[in-house]
Amino acid sequence: MENIENCNEDVYDIELLKRHIFTPIYCFSKKIGIPQLDYMNDSKRHNYQFLRLKSQENSLIKYKEIQLTSAPPLQRNFTKIKIKFFIFWFFKKNYKLSMFYGKTTYIFDVLIMLYAKIIVVLSATIYSCIYEVLYFEAEFFNKESQEFLEKKSLDFSEKLDLISIKHAKLYKTISFSHQIIGKYTDFAIFNCTMMIIFGISVYRYYNSTVSNTIQALQYFLPLICLIYLEVIVLLPICFMDKNLQNIKNTILNNSFIWDTKNSKLHGTALSIVTRSDHCEYHGLLMVLSSLLGIAVRYIKGKQFDEEVSAEGKVVVITGASSGIGKCIAEDLNKRGAKVYMVCRNKGKADKVVEELYQNGCDKSRLRVRIADMTDLESVRRFAHMFRDEEPTLDILINNAGILGDGNFVLTKDGHELIWQANYLGHFMLTELLIPQLRHARNGARIVNVSSMLYKKCEKKDIVKEIINDEKNYRCMPAYSRSKAAQVMQARHLSKVLAEQDIHNITINAVHPGAVHTNITHTSVFKSQIIQIFFAPIFWMFFKTEKDGAMCPLFAALSKSLDGVTGKYFSECKEEPLTPLALDDEACKDLYERSKEQIKRH
Repeated sequence: MENIENCNEDVYDIELLKRHIFTPIYCFSKKIGIPQLDYMNDSKRHNYQFLRLKSQENSLIKYKEIQLTSAPPLQRNFTKIKIKFFIFWFFKKNYKLSMFYGKTTYIFDVLIMLYAKIIVVLSATIYSCIYEVLYFEAEFFNKESQEFLEKKSLDFSEKLDLISIKHAKLYKTISFSHQIIGKYTDFAIFNCTMMIIFGISVYRYYNSTVSNTIQALQYFLPLICLIYLEVIVLLPICFMDKNLQNIKNTILNNSFIWDTKNSKLHGTALSIVTRSDHCEYHGLLMVLSSLLGIAVRYIKGKQFDEEVSAEGKVVVITGASSGIGKCIAEDLNKRGAKVYMVCRNKGKADKVVEELYQNGCDKSRLRVRIADMTDLESVRRFAHMFRDEEPTLDILINNAGILGDGNFVLTKDGHELIWQANYLGHFMLTELLIPQLRHARNGARIVNVSSMLYKKCEKKDIVKEIINDEKNYRCMPAYSRSKAAQVMQARHLSKVLAEQDIHNITINAVHPGAVHTNITHTSVFKSQIIQIFFAPIFWMFFKTEKDGAMCPLFAALSKSLDGVTGKYFSECKEEPLTPLALDDEACKDLYERSKEQIKRH
């Protein structure tokens, strides 16, 4: 009997779960601001006891169903907090999200707060129910075990069997609760991560209309509150998870209970599926999700927020029907410029004009013109047409470009496709429009939208024989070569203009950043399957088109670049040129060779 009493004291202590789980959890949760269920309430205990004893089969599963479906409501003060929190954001007068141009006022706030309300109620209910289930299961278990031990009519082996059965039921209850907690913490981590990513993505998308940090914080306040509500529910659950694992190990490791003839019960209990304690991974995931947000903010890049008017300026943008070009056209039009959108497809361009009009652009200052950089004759036709319409040109942005699909293709002009589309066509357009650029009243700017991949190009890669060499053709080197040519053109043309005493025209090259644009539809990524597969990568690690437009806009408008020419910019700041771009002889040779090529057309 001494052994039985020792066992009872060690394993079946009435305060076992209360001491190891509920009291620490209650104190910890209360400390960080979570209103708690009063699971010590006598009336609730009586009601639960009645439901428990009413079950004829004394089934653990039925008991858990009764407990979960009969869980008491949340405390009144917690409900008041939620209601006040919701009403504040829903009925706040004249509150608008500036990034929606005033068209959407309260809808976004309502959706966020409804989501917050559902998640918080669900979270608090789940862990509160688990508290109730474990607390009452432990108390009834102890009470019934004591009654069985006190029955003198039972011999030692019968008492041991009854204790083992009760013990196995308690263990199953703990295992069941442990699994619920583990699954919910995974859900909560996913929930927090998705909220962070969602908030960042919306902020990135509408950032061009957020003029300052205060507006950005105002927008993020509901999201920050929502994440806080999720975290204060998640932390106690992780804490409870750890305590459950400890107490479960205590039960399993008790030699007196399991070193018996009851091998069947022993095997059944040990066969229950359990989870290892993984609270530390939850913390790691939270840290990683935060770092992810920082990384996305870094990828977003520098924003051009300089208040510069383009009123009265005439702008030509190639590739303006999509991607970066479309965003540049929208921004410049809203700043007051007349924008000539040079596109290949008139039908598509007209739809874009309507879209820009819906977004607040002045339709009378959006002009669609057709030209294809892979057809030098169409480039010449556009230049002559423009010279007949406009006596001056203030800004020329050579933006259109392709990445190619990996196949070597010659244009009808006899040049490799990527080379002509990205460089030679724009070279010709620039040369033909210099007379209009010279007549700009306050100076003109030429912006070549290049790429940091130009740094991969070496001098041997840019000779004529290599450019049109089908045998050794590769897509990415061809792309790098065309972008290097744009940087070299900017540097050498700046010298040519200075030698001709033309000081009111500047030309610079820019890197827009890694942007997911329609250029991928003409590349090795054009497959729908590949597009779907890489979509999360594109979203996470590529800039938006609006972000990509920042550096070209900086080069076209920034007052800090008055008189600056022949440079290369990335993230709205100057970057050093590569040895190839600094090679005066190579730049001059490329320039003269390009002039010879366009003279034939």
